[in-house]
Amino acid sequence: MSRSNRDRVIFKTLMSEEEAKELYYSKLPFHKLQKVITVKLQDAYGMVLAETITADMDIPPFDRSKMDGYAVHAEDTYSADEEDPVELKIIGKIKAGDYFEQTLNPGEAVEISTGAPIPFGANTVVPVEDTSEGENNTVLIYKGYPPSSHIQRAGSDITYGETLVVKGTRLTQRETSLLAAIGRSEVKVFKPPIVGVISTGNEVWPWKKPLPPGKIFDINSQSITDSLRALGATPRSYGILPDSWNELEETLKKAISECDVVFVSGGTSAGVGDILYRIINKLGEPGILVHGVLVQPGKPTILALVNDTPLIGLPGFPTSSMVIFDLFGAPIILRLLGIENTPPRPTVKARVTSRIQTIKGRTQLLFVGLTQNEAGEYLLFQVPGGSGSISTLVRAIGYVKIPKEIEFLNKGELVDVSLLIPKEKLPQLNITGSQCLGLERILNKLRETTHSPIQVVATGSLGGLKSITKEECDISGIHILDTSTGEYNKHVIQELPNKDEFLLIRGYSREQGLILPKGNPDNIQSFQDFIEKQLPFINRNKNSGTRLLTDYLLKKIARTKGIPFAELIQQIPGYNMEANSHTAVGLRIRDGLARGGVGLKYIAKLFDLEFIPISEEKYDFIIRKDRLKKPLVQQFLKLIKTPEIRETINQLDGFHADESMGTILFGGNSGF
Repeated sequence: MSRSNRDRVIFKTLMSEEEAKELYYSKLPFHKLQKVITVKLQDAYGMVLAETITADMDIPPFDRSKMDGYAVHAEDTYSADEEDPVELKIIGKIKAGDYFEQTLNPGEAVEISTGAPIPFGANTVVPVEDTSEGENNTVLIYKGYPPSSHIQRAGSDITYGETLVVKGTRLTQRETSLLAAIGRSEVKVFKPPIVGVISTGNEVWPWKKPLPPGKIFDINSQSITDSLRALGATPRSYGILPDSWNELEETLKKAISECDVVFVSGGTSAGVGDILYRIINKLGEPGILVHGVLVQPGKPTILALVNDTPLIGLPGFPTSSMVIFDLFGAPIILRLLGIENTPPRPTVKARVTSRIQTIKGRTQLLFVGLTQNEAGEYLLFQVPGGSGSISTLVRAIGYVKIPKEIEFLNKGELVDVSLLIPKEKLPQLNITGSQCLGLERILNKLRETTHSPIQVVATGSLGGLKSITKEECDISGIHILDTSTGEYNKHVIQELPNKDEFLLIRGYSREQGLILPKGNPDNIQSFQDFIEKQLPFINRNKNSGTRLLTDYLLKKIARTKGIPFAELIQQIPGYNMEANSHTAVGLRIRDGLARGGVGLKYIAKLFDLEFIPISEEKYDFIIRKDRLKKPLVQQFLKLIKTPEIRETINQLDGFHADESMGTILFGGNSGF
């Protein structure tokens, strides 16, 4: 057996989420890990109370006036009216914070301020507006009042012995102000756990430094650290460690000795270079309890206990890392903070827009976006990207937890979506399709003027067309060439079986062309030069409008040469090397990884590259007619007709917007 086969660990026994939690949590010594401390009230905000607090006094502690006026015997006022006021002798004055020692007798009054204690003998307060000054230090009462008028009785707010805040409550300004009201200066709280955070991997690089080739920025330590802060824990970073046995072992020992819990991201899978699981089992008993769970994403998970310190190995991919933190790590942190049951995420019901294949045999967290139809019903769609994409979590509105025995979700099925954002922040406008800087400028202005959340998912032009036909969005931005006429976009709607459900709205023009290294050192003039000189080319992804344009031009060359298109593209090095954005094309050419590609003039200027114009394409908008009543759709349509937006678009190199922007190109019989 080779060394690599000896060193490789295969996940032979994978546990379900429920089995893994039951085993792991049953082994954790929560009674040792959970600590109680006493803190001053002014330092207790955000902490979790470790005692139930009852009132040891009445609030208010005395009867007090609710009005400025006069404290009197109610019986003295019964006969008073505007024509025949009652005259009472003033024997004193009480301000808030004063104490009046005299007893009030019938026929007497005491001037009193709001919040001042009621003098003994008085049983009502006459508001100052129902009185006037009499002669010889008297007051005239013009209206009678029954007993207890305008008096707040002692204990009417809080009664002695009343339970105020129960153990396990996270303290906010509501609770701390209540405790301040009874004079509580200190409270017992659960000590926020100190949690170690370690990133591993030779490829991981600190985001504070310029990124070298072959490296990726450290995402996980930032996301985990901030997640810990949000829960109320105290994170402690131990930096980024290479795949080095000695460094990893020494750092783990240090973190375990200094922290209540330790999280390590990366190095959990069964590859040859992953040494984390071997080191953990040498650090203390019982070691690894779970290695591999039936959860997608998140299969290569380590749940370990080193002596009395929980250690969780998170997968290296950002989305997988956060999923496992949420499923297994967060409940432990909350338990140490004194919160026994993890609060459930808010959910909404949503309907599946198209059949979704799932992963049978594993619990799957399917990350989804949400939109609303004209009836206000939520519709879900699967967010593009995988566990290796941090954008998956950013773009996702929530997730559907799919049991391991389910093979697919049917179109039209109603499911629960666990929200990743507050319900009030759900997007009011959903846009998919081709990513474009012009569209981003429009949407930034729309956000600025409406203060409404907007969701944008870059899927390419063909992806946007597919998305809008499946009701997954309100608007789609496209630039799709009709290879038979050379025109853009209108043909794709006319070919749809349900074409009457859409509007096509004029957008703006963008100049596309060949992007080349600065100075054009290869003297490229056309596609033909890439073929003849065998120069490496960077292509766009298949769902993009730019790819359609590229293939259209290459097919014309193939016809001229009298050869099949498939044969022609074999002569272009890099034709099958794809980039998912115009920016990615520009960067590869700038960095010398390709000698040319097709992209926007704006990108060529941005990276100081050469540009040879090919085509002026139309970037337009498809809108579902059944979404026209949505306020943000209306706002979008109004905005793109304004001179201000046209000027904003025209400031971009190679972009052109004229007065036709916002006009209807197709579907004008909608009444819009």
